[in-house]
Amino acid sequence: MSTITPLSGHIAWHPVAAAAQLPKRSKLLAKEVQEGKIKIVAAKYDIDDGKVTLLK
Repeated sequence: MSTITPLSGHIAWHPVAAAAQLPKRSKLLAKEVQEGKIKIVAAKYDIDDGKVTLLK
């Protein structure tokens, strides 16, 4: 069972914040998102088991 720590909370928050910033910092990405051509998502890769978990 995993324990929530300040570091694990930050690890979950950072990719979500970074994904939200991408279309704000790139006109090209913003256009592609707006047109529905791409979707930017945040995810966490677990190096221990190789699983990728999408974050909301």
